[in-house]
Amino acid sequence: MRVLGWLGGLAVAGYVAAALAVFGFVRYVRHVEAVGFTDILLPSRWDHYRVARGDQQIAEAKRFVEERKFTEGFLYARAGVASAPGNRDGRLLLADLLVAARQSDNARRALLDGLHYHASDPVYVKAVVTFLLQRQEDAQVVALARRLLPAAVSGSDHARLLAFAASTASVLRGNYDQAEDFLRAVPRLADSREGRLLSAKLEWDRGYRELALVQFRQVASEWPQDAEVHRELVGHLRQQGLMDEARRRSLERQIAFPEEVGPRIELLHTYRQAGEAGRVAREAEALLRDFAGDSAALLALADFAANVGDVALMRRTVGEAAARGLEPDPFALLRVETLVVARDFQGAVEAIRGYRAEFPAGERTHAGVLDSLQAAALLGLGEDSAATMFLNSFLGQADLRADNLLAVANRLAGLGAVDAARRTLVRAVELDPLNQAALTRLVEVEVMLNAGDDLAVHVQRLIRLRRPSPDILRVAQLKLGSDLFLFSEPCKVALEAVRAALVRLGDGGARR
Repeated sequence: MRVLGWLGGLAVAGYVAAALAVFGFVRYVRHVEAVGFTDILLPSRWDHYRVARGDQQIAEAKRFVEERKFTEGFLYARAGVASAPGNRDGRLLLADLLVAARQSDNARRALLDGLHYHASDPVYVKAVVTFLLQRQEDAQVVALARRLLPAAVSGSDHARLLAFAASTASVLRGNYDQAEDFLRAVPRLADSREGRLLSAKLEWDRGYRELALVQFRQVASEWPQDAEVHRELVGHLRQQGLMDEARRRSLERQIAFPEEVGPRIELLHTYRQAGEAGRVAREAEALLRDFAGDSAALLALADFAANVGDVALMRRTVGEAAARGLEPDPFALLRVETLVVARDFQGAVEAIRGYRAEFPAGERTHAGVLDSLQAAALLGLGEDSAATMFLNSFLGQADLRADNLLAVANRLAGLGAVDAARRTLVRAVELDPLNQAALTRLVEVEVMLNAGDDLAVHVQRLIRLRRPSPDILRVAQLKLGSDLFLFSEPCKVALEAVRAALVRLGDGGARR
């Protein structure tokens, strides 16, 4: 027994000595300050050591990133998060590094896994929903909000963040009913600046333009210094044709905030819509002079040129970008769009071919955009077979979003390619059956094409959504009630449904 006791004592002494040696190595060689001797000595404390070691690796990863040693930073961040999975900043750093390394799927997995530890942390949740929205995973944002909102404190910043993110995601998918439900889910969110601005956009998209403008004006009067609110108001004023008010508000903004480029771009739009080409040219030159060296301002000017099809201004802007050594890829892509909008279809086709050859990385990233632009250009040239091939390629792309498809459909319709626009809108509605904006536009296009039975199906879907545009319903009512569809039973059923919907909306046209 004495021998056994002596041997046991030696074993304990050896274990303690080994633990001391490990502790010295960990504390003084690896400099893991948060580790105590008991964390090494006691097996029940080894998890604490593991987490402390992970935190230390994450601190090292941050230092490597600051020194622009990204490979080392990535390796340390990955090892650190594996050891300390509850380290918020480490997980966010790892996600950023994975995105930079073009491993977005792994970044997504790391962020979603982190919700197990940080589901109630607004900083972390904001990073997650921002990432998901950038990846166009709107349904995932909505699902996340539905899962986390019940546990969030009512009226807290965390609850507001979740509800507003889900409402925004719903708007992007055209699901206006769901967007309003989320806005009302948290006290005072609907009355906040963000909530009221989103509400005005909802009314606009539903077709209630005057009501939306009233709301935009009210928000602008309460937040006069807010650039986003001003931009939204002026943009919607222009769309409604209220050019004098749009110009006045842009000039007021320019005088009050001369360092902002936004009001200058707004003035370009108002001058162009008023047919004042000379003023457009002078203001564009002044902008280039006043914002020399500002890459964001130059991109904003290029975007304006693309939207209006101003080839000369785009050429001038591309030249300035090259002279300043700016990244040419985005300007080259905007140049293609400019040529399509300007109806220089042959030039657009040649520019697309040149872009694909010069920017292989951009070609992979923007393949869908390029295919849609090439389809539009070929339709403009009358090469319908080739255009159909590129349109099919675009419609077959993964991760398409209904709002992007709607924009492409509007471009095709503007070129007179109404059949192609209808195909694009049908795809949008297939992807998102509740997308009210796409469904409304599809009804408009099918009215133009006299697509009776399809119109009957889609208009009945539209009236099942909350507050569809009465103007659209009246047009559909006239078409469905015409002699063209006198013997179509689906059209008769749809006509009655439209009349009933107009009555519910209080529209007098339903009685005529």
